[in-house]
Amino acid sequence: MLGYNVYFVTDQFSFSLLKNLSDIRNTTIEFPLTIYSRSQSFAKDLIDEYKPSVIISIERCGVTSHGTYLDMHGDDISDYNAKMDCLFDEHPNTIGIGDGGNEIGMGDYADIISRSSKLANKPCITKTTHTIISSVSNWGAYGLIVEISKMVKRNLLLSPNDEAKLIQRAVEHGAVDGVSKRREPSVDGFGLLENGKMLLVLHQYLGLTS
Repeated sequence: MLGYNVYFVTDQFSFSLLKNLSDIRNTTIEFPLTIYSRSQSFAKDLIDEYKPSVIISIERCGVTSHGTYLDMHGDDISDYNAKMDCLFDEHPNTIGIGDGGNEIGMGDYADIISRSSKLANKPCITKTTHTIISSVSNWGAYGLIVEISKMVKRNLLLSPNDEAKLIQRAVEHGAVDGVSKRREPSVDGFGLLENGKMLLVLHQYLGLTS
C-alpha cells in the first residue's frame, strides 16, 4: 500500500493461519521451533536476506528472565513457542505491541509490570526500540496505523466491516480468543461490536480519506 514489502514471521502453529489470511502469496515465513543458538542463527540469516527496515511484534509471547515463555494466564507454553525474540535482539529498529506484559517489547517495563497484580508477574524481558502498550494489542496496532496515516496524510485503517470479516476469517482458520480460549469472533473478550466501535472512533479522529 505504501510501496513496502511486508512479511509475516511466525512459528509452525500459526503459519497456516497467517498464510490463509494474507492476500499476497509467499509472504509468510516459518520460524523454527528449536534451541536458542539455532534460533539466533536463523534470525541473523533472515535479517541478512530480507534486510527489513523495521521489525514489528504484535501480541507475540516473549521470553522471561527464567528462560520460559508464558501465556497471559501464566501457563508455560515454551514447547509451543519459537524463540522469535532473537529477531528483535539482532535489529536496531523494532516495535513491540502488547497488553498483558508477557509480550515482546515489554522488557522495557519489566520491573513495573512485575509489581502489578493485574499484569504478568513474570514479564517478558525482550526490549524493543519502541513499545506500544494498549488494553488490547489489536487496538495498539490500530494506533500505530493511525500515526502512519497522519504522516502520509492517508487513512490506512480497515473499515469496521472489513475488520470484522478478517476476525471471522481468522476464526474459520482456527484462531481462538486469548481470554476465553474458544474459537469465537472476539479479541480478548471484546466482540466484533466493541472492535468496530474502536475503529470507528479512530476513523473519526483521523478525518482522512482512504
